[in-house]
Formats: sequence, structure tokens, C-alpha cells
Amino acid sequence: MGYLCIDLGATKTLIGLYGDEGEEVQITEKPTDHFIEQMEQVLGEITHRANIEKVAVGSAGPMDEENLRVFPPNLDMDYLDFSEGLEGYGEIILLNDCNAGAVGEYVYGEHSAENLVYIAFGSGIGGGVIEGGRLLRGWKGNFAEVGHMKVGDRFECGCGGKGHWESYCSGDNIPMVAEEVIGRKYDDTKEIFDDYHKGDREVKELLEMVCEHNAIAMSNIIDVYNPELISIGGKVALEHPEIFLEEPKEQISGNINDIPEIRKCDLKRRSTIYGLRAICTGDHELQ
Repeated sequence: MGYLCIDLGATKTLIGLYGDEGEEVQITEKPTDHFIEQMEQVLGEITHRANIEKVAVGSAGPMDEENLRVFPPNLDMDYLDFSEGLEGYGEIILLNDCNAGAVGEYVYGEHSAENLVYIAFGSGIGGGVIEGGRLLRGWKGNFAEVGHMKVGDRFECGCGGKGHWESYCSGDNIPMVAEEVIGRKYDDTKEIFDDYHKGDREVKELLEMVCEHNAIAMSNIIDVYNPELISIGGKVALEHPEIFLEEPKEQISGNINDIPEIRKCDLKRRSTIYGLRAICTGDHELQ
């Protein structure tokens, strides 16, 4: 018996195989498009057709937890149905990836907070909320889509909305913001941060705007969710904490609620897969 945990990312998918006591057997990373196209083959090679008791999947939304479907805007398909792709692998649990990340940080993080918000900055921006030790999941599992809160009125989000936090501050959108604001084309955020660290004045001003909108969004989160802890994760934030954590934290003001502790997540890039593991093993029970 064992457990299979799948963190379906925008570009890469992390697959964890765990034994019946929750011990790590194998962690494998695959390109997401390859994983989706060859799911049966990939999982067969990893599990060697072992008896899997539960499979837990964390994916960006929107999703329908009950029917095991995700509708990810970054994938070239109407939806992905895990009831078909994971048939024969035991009980299937589907969660928003950032909800799973919140569970991971709650169960295994080095803190005592019973009320926390986990925020991940990657290709997009997502969130998960633990309230009184309980994961809040919402209708169809789409709770805490914080990346789609409105923080301005300029830039178009991938969902079609305008002025969303994600449209200003996500890994995929910052290059588009740069093109509109300073008139330069960048292939990715790495190139932007390379110029920033070289002291480029225009890029510095661009990223100051990103910091300001991160502070606006975090202020909203504090007032809406009243957490003890905001745990910041995701590749973009972990690589550039000054823009996504340190500077915004200094700018937060005007809150009704007390300002919580705000810090980098403890599990680094493993928050989601550890949260899925906690759910499979029973270290955290979904309600």
C-alpha cells in the first residue's frame, strides 16, 4: 500500500510516491505537458503498478473538486479529468495547489499559528487559507483565488479581467507590464531581475510599482482573512524576496486588523506536495 501525490504546475509537475507510513519513496519531476499526454505511462513507471491506496492532486484552478476536473487556463484543453487519468489508483483527492500548500505549511511548518494564509507567486498568484486549523475550500474547491482581487485598473489578467493582482505581479505578467510601462520586451522575469541587479533605473521603478501592488494585496488579505501568519512561497517570490516579501511588508498600512507575521514559507518549493502527503496519511483531515 502507498500514496501518490501530484503537484501539477504550469510548466513542471512534481510526483511523490510515499509508503504506507508516509515515508518518501521517490520524488520525480516531469514537464507538465509530457505528464498530461503520457500520464498512464509516467505513473506506471513511477509506481511499478504498486497498490496505491490514495492519489492526491494539487492543481491551479478553476476546478470542480467533486467531479475531479480542472479547467487550467494555461493548458490547451477544455478541462482535465482525473477520474479518467487516474483510474485504478485508489481513492482520488483533488485540491487547489495553493490550498494544499497551506495545509503543508500548517502541518509541517515551524510555527504555532492556527490561522494562516499561504500565498504562492509563480506563473500566476494563488492562495490558501487555514482558519482555526481547518482548510477553507469554498464552492467546488475554488476558495482564496487571491490573485484575481482587483488592485488597480491598468493591466489585463489571463482570465480576461483587468487590474487583478496577478496581472501586475505574477511571473507570467511582469514582462508584459514591463513592455507597457517602460517599452521593453523581455522573455521572462529572470531577464528583468538581471537588469534590476545591474542597477537599471527604469527597471527599479517598475519593480517599485510591483512592490506597491503586492503591499495593497497583502493589506486586503490581512483585513479579509485576519491571519496570524502569512507564508510566502512560489518560485518567483522565493528567488526575489525583496520584491515579494521584504519591501511590501514595510509598505503595509491602514489595516483594521493587526498585522501578522509575514515570512517565507518553511517548505520552500515542496509546500504543495507535503500538503497532499499530509492529507493522504491523515496528518490533516479535510472537513
